[in-house]
Amino acid sequence: MAGWMVTVGVVRDDGKIGHEMYAVAVDDPEQAVQVALRAANSDAAVVNGEIDEASMKSIGLEAGEVQSWPRLFGQRPAGFKWIPAGLC
Repeated sequence: MAGWMVTVGVVRDDGKIGHEMYAVAVDDPEQAVQVALRAANSDAAVVNGEIDEASMKSIGLEAGEVQSWPRLFGQRPAGFKWIPAGLC
């Protein structure tokens, strides 16, 4: 099973607009967006990319779960590397 990284647009308590990233462990990208929108209580989201099964295991994400980026990567797992957006 794969998962998806989803960026969700949010309005912060101070009225500023921002975004939050979520890892969503569902196969269908459309469903992943809906799960992330519910988790963030938001109306706008975009799928960033697929998370392979090995990566999901390394971050401890189980089928059907959703986790926000800070919760997952407060400490980066071994082997985690950033890929700049322009190189994807």
